[in-house]
Amino acid sequence: MSRRRYHFANLGNHTPADGLINQAGRTVTLAVQRMCCMLNSGKGNFEKTEEHLKRAAGLSLSGETIRKIVEANGRKALEMAQAGVLKPVWKANDLQQDTPAAVPAPGVQTPAVAAPNRAAVDVGKASTPQAVPGQKSKPTGPDPTLIVPVKKTPPPPQKPVYAGVDGFMVPTITDAEKRTRRKNINKKRRSMARKNPELPKPPPLPPMKAGADGPYKECKIDNFYDQDKKHRQVSVTMGNHDALGEILGRDAERLGFLLAKLRVGVGVVDGGVWIALEFIRQGLALTVLILDFFHFAEHVHAATRAVFGVAASAARGEDHDDRNQRLENQETTTGKAQAQRLKTLAKEQGYAALFNEIQEWRGRTRNPAHKKAIDALANYVAKREDSMDYPTYIANGWDIGSGPTESMCKLIPARVKGCGQRFDVDHAEEIMALEALDHSGQTERFWQLQAVSNN
Repeated sequence: MSRRRYHFANLGNHTPADGLINQAGRTVTLAVQRMCCMLNSGKGNFEKTEEHLKRAAGLSLSGETIRKIVEANGRKALEMAQAGVLKPVWKANDLQQDTPAAVPAPGVQTPAVAAPNRAAVDVGKASTPQAVPGQKSKPTGPDPTLIVPVKKTPPPPQKPVYAGVDGFMVPTITDAEKRTRRKNINKKRRSMARKNPELPKPPPLPPMKAGADGPYKECKIDNFYDQDKKHRQVSVTMGNHDALGEILGRDAERLGFLLAKLRVGVGVVDGGVWIALEFIRQGLALTVLILDFFHFAEHVHAATRAVFGVAASAARGEDHDDRNQRLENQETTTGKAQAQRLKTLAKEQGYAALFNEIQEWRGRTRNPAHKKAIDALANYVAKREDSMDYPTYIANGWDIGSGPTESMCKLIPARVKGCGQRFDVDHAEEIMALEALDHSGQTERFWQLQAVSNN
């Protein structure tokens, strides 16, 4: 077989037919690729993955090769999700609990049904007792104690489907850092060439990819989940709010989000304005929008610390401490009591009682700086009245915290936020796409589709 080879002055040789012969340059089997992606999850760097791969399967692949494998599969996951090949494994409307068929429809009168007892059968015929002289006759008919009425069982409560949106920062390589790295590599190459002039000249480096305009870039996620947290759909994007809006609308449509009877948004009301606007722009009407209770508690503690000061032995707290506990650790005794009173009023009595307590608290204060802190809390609460009906939310059994979404903001970027880690923007997105795939329960489906396409 003849092949046409191309040679470029600055890029070297290129043979298009070789890509077709070798399945687009694939020299690693799909099983090994999957193992690389699995072992890379949660590791500090690709060299560590290289070590684990050698110990687990006796395979020797360089960290650079593993990086290319992981990023290539992350890129495929993003492309398959965008094309609609890789879809959510659950539907929002399938999680709704319907009224059982045995329960009668409202308004239908159901007659009482006699218990299956022989003594109540053929009443008024052979089993009818004879009248005894001197005794009052008893009315004929079935014994009332044997009648078992059918009770109308109320339909089970509807299960809500939650939608959350949030963002987090990812460390990236700046353009200046890339130029410095390229300069050092070229310097090292020249030094090696001088020391070993008999060695062949190394091929030129590929064109340098532009770096980010800053050391950190924001990644945005959408997170759909059910009441029991057994079903989840997470997607990531390093794009702007328009890109987030596209994947938000895409995932909602594929999940049948608008078909769910209860659509609850938690936490989004306290984020940037763009978050609430994206729900509106995508036509995702929510049944209720809930202000994340922890974000509300943060503003309460900020006001109490401004008025009553910070505890002399304030400690940030251990990592295993509850986040509310870390807030309380910074409070004085008086401040902690006032914060607890405000949070309890919000949960048990609602917005009106909470706002009245804030106004009374302001009336007891004379310090202008303290009044300013209390006014800031009052303004914050007043703007979010419609999202703070916590007594109703709690009575319905709904979540009032955005913990499930915030936990995704820690788990998904864990691999790209290690000590000293820096990534290109698109490479970070590709690695996080595999993590989101795993938390959405789509990993097995992704590799099955890969196997089918290879065959």
